[in-house]
Amino acid sequence: MKSKLIFYTLLLFISLSCSKDTPPEQPPQFPMKSLIESGVLDLQSTINSPNTFEVGYLFKTFKSGRISSVSIRVPANGEYRVSLWNFDTQELLLTQQVQSSNGLISTQEISPITIESSVDYFVSVNTSNYYTFNKGGAVIFPSDIGDVLIKGYGSYLGTSQMLPATFSTTSYLGMVDIEFIPDN
Repeated sequence: MKSKLIFYTLLLFISLSCSKDTPPEQPPQFPMKSLIESGVLDLQSTINSPNTFEVGYLFKTFKSGRISSVSIRVPANGEYRVSLWNFDTQELLLTQQVQSSNGLISTQEISPITIESSVDYFVSVNTSNYYTFNKGGAVIFPSDIGDVLIKGYGSYLGTSQMLPATFSTTSYLGMVDIEFIPDN
């Protein structure tokens, strides 16, 4: 009886010491917020335009992962449409309304969307109120922040949910962002 107790105690000890801990989840990344805070982009002006634009950025990730929230920062209160596209297939992956908090970053959690590495995506906000950023005309895109490569800024004039056809590498309008969590 004593030998069985020792045997089972030893077996329990071995099984507990051999169990693998799940690696901790990678910290979330907010690429555009990080790019602005790093000083790569300088705030130039605040615009309240009579025209509405779909403004955002083209990006890809170096790791697969997921997007778990979207954020905006616009100078006026209101509800704004955020869109996320698979740019390669032109498939609309997300349409989400986000309530703005008058110049503060406003975030809306979403059902996680799986992102594959090396695929181009585009995230945008539809707005007539936005900030303009640049770096004195210098090329600022592509810029890599963490596991995300921001390839350029794009816009489309109007309220339609459309992907832009042209991109800028020297300026950025708006402020829309993603929360990207890379896989381990």
